[in-house]
Amino acid sequence: MPAQNRIGMDREAAAQREGHLVVYASLRGVILSLVTAFRKHYKHLHIHVHFLSSHPIPIYEKVKAEINAGLHTADVVILPHYMVLQMAAEGLTRPYKSAEFRAFPQEFYSEKNGWAAMAVEPIGMIYNAQQLRDYEVPLTSGELLDEKWSGQVATQSVASFSEGMMGAYYLIALKRGMGESRWMDFLRGLGSKVSPVTYECLLHMSHAIARGEQKIGFPATLRKASLADAAEGGPVETLHLLDLPDTASPRTMAVLKHGRHPNVAELFFDFALSREWQNEMGEKLDGMVPARPGVETRYWVSKPLTTGLLYFPTVDEVSQLKQYVEVFREMGLR
Repeated sequence: MPAQNRIGMDREAAAQREGHLVVYASLRGVILSLVTAFRKHYKHLHIHVHFLSSHPIPIYEKVKAEINAGLHTADVVILPHYMVLQMAAEGLTRPYKSAEFRAFPQEFYSEKNGWAAMAVEPIGMIYNAQQLRDYEVPLTSGELLDEKWSGQVATQSVASFSEGMMGAYYLIALKRGMGESRWMDFLRGLGSKVSPVTYECLLHMSHAIARGEQKIGFPATLRKASLADAAEGGPVETLHLLDLPDTASPRTMAVLKHGRHPNVAELFFDFALSREWQNEMGEKLDGMVPARPGVETRYWVSKPLTTGLLYFPTVDEVSQLKQYVEVFREMGLR
């Protein structure tokens, strides 16, 4: 028997003895679909899966609290990339080398820190197409900074965080595409002329756009825009400003150091990166673009790894968050 097959059988046997998997994730619909597919694939192992779905920051705080109390925590987390990078920097993840890594670009995984991008989420701006006619929609960042948009633009809070930080990291990422001078002018205009209405939850912000409470919002993922359409009747459309970079952020999973079921965790991790699950995700979950190259989707984004997308955040951007928040506050952003 080939060594690789023998190793796989040994790990399955060890996983069966562990019998359980604990997953914390920030997207309930995605984790439900993934867990269902995983249990179906490994039904012969009779693994019990326990999962918690919440916002990124409450999950991060729960993991920290459990570890500080001397308890076991999740075996695997699936969170926005910024949250996983922060957890890795704090030593909460553990090394893992998945056999599936060979199919992925190097920037999409870390053996040292045990994480990998499961999906890529295009992220940008949205607007209410009932509230704005085509000729009223801004086409550039300069047009967005017109004072007529004061009170009509919504953002996630970028200076304080109770649920997530995507709004802050989206603005930080724009600096790479705009250059520092234009970026500072953009922030200054947002704070002094537009005065965005802030939300803690990205989905709540998207719903507010769909209801017409504000006309333009950012950042928004393709998935949250479609959920807002479905929940509120829309119509929510994507807004592309010609002078801003196209951005995307990975939806990343990691194996945690203080999990109780390491073998099941690795089995689950590998399955989430496998062609089987990546294909299913591309077929069934709108807005979750499979991170694995060569996987097609049934919706408008079918090649997530083509050139032109600015992926965020970087490790340096995560480490410098406090400094960036001070800049946002100085510019009058909340």
